[in-house]
Amino acid sequence: MLYESYIAKSLGLIDRNYYNEIYNTLSTLARPIKFDEDEIEDLLKIMGNDKKNISNEITMILPIDRGKVDIFNNIDKNLIINSLKGGKGFVYRKSNRGGLKGEITVPSDKSISHRAIILGALAKGETIVENILLSEDVLNTIDCFIQMGVNIEIENSRVTIQGIDLYGFEKPECPLNCGNSGTTMRLLAGILVGQDFPSTLIGDSSLMNRPMKRIISPP
Repeated sequence: MLYESYIAKSLGLIDRNYYNEIYNTLSTLARPIKFDEDEIEDLLKIMGNDKKNISNEITMILPIDRGKVDIFNNIDKNLIINSLKGGKGFVYRKSNRGGLKGEITVPSDKSISHRAIILGALAKGETIVENILLSEDVLNTIDCFIQMGVNIEIENSRVTIQGIDLYGFEKPECPLNCGNSGTTMRLLAGILVGQDFPSTLIGDSSLMNRPMKRIISPP
């Protein structure tokens, strides 16, 4: 962050006072570091391969005000080199106060929830998934595995799965209903194709009309 701020100051995008505020804030968390020539060359190569770049120009996201940034094209490489040589980079300090400890809770996610159920079923032993998103699609995935002999218990947003390994599944007594979940159908197809029993995947009228050729005959 500091070397981007240094470049922004050099280009007149921010004033010295704001730059000093950034410097003072970062210096409480990290220490300045000067990059050697080989490191700078590697960094320039990484910057040159950035998807934001147009042609051979270097594009950077730079601060323009408190809480605001903008994209700037064709940044002078010499300006970047001088900022990195001049100790305008930072590395984090090791704190004597101990590490940062704690827990965070992120919003439940349907895509991750599907895969958590599948991985738990494929594993050997117990898997506990907290804060799962029990949407209709995810419940369809759970039901399909229950039909194949996997013990799955749901308590509020906590799911406990007794995994039985890839080849521990039982032949379902009826077609596995994926409802409207294309994720359930596509991911289960990959698992079921390697089993030693035949199985049928079905869904609602919408799902049954979706293209599945890409999983039957991948490109």
